[in-house]
Amino acid sequence: KALLELHVHELARMKEELIGLISLNYDNVLDEAYRAIYKTSPNYSFSLRSSDHDGKIPLLKLHGSFSWSNKIINGKMRNYEIIPLGANKNYLHVPYNFIWSHALELLIECDILRVIGCSLSQNDIHLIDLLFKAHLEKGKELEIQIIGPEDQGEKAKQNYGFLPSIIRLTQIEPP
Repeated sequence: KALLELHVHELARMKEELIGLISLNYDNVLDEAYRAIYKTSPNYSFSLRSSDHDGKIPLLKLHGSFSWSNKIINGKMRNYEIIPLGANKNYLHVPYNFIWSHALELLIECDILRVIGCSLSQNDIHLIDLLFKAHLEKGKELEIQIIGPEDQGEKAKQNYGFLPSIIRLTQIEPP
């Protein structure tokens, strides 16, 4: 909730614009914070139609959510299974194809990606691929700030050298 409160604060908004949230978590914590701060339901990008988004900041849950039952998508009431842990994941079916496409668009548009609480492990190979595609499409470096332990940021730099602008927390602000 503090992250969203920061981004609605006038001084923060003068310096930067929050264009989207991307989460790998299945739980409802970020969803509830979104509702509390923005006083509306999250825009999960279940559709590519811009009219379905109403200008709301997207909350893209790349692996799904435990709370996605009885959702109307393309005029049909549906329940969506989460994409379980593991390396073999399929994002080609509705709504995941829409969500991942929108995530790519946001990553291409953004200048700074703050990674909070994610180790960018080999189990997240699809996310790494998404970051690489965004980097190529963008045509310039996407700064990726690792908000976490110093060793987590260093490991990401070592593992993903093809993403040249991975910044550890202590490089953003002195400890």
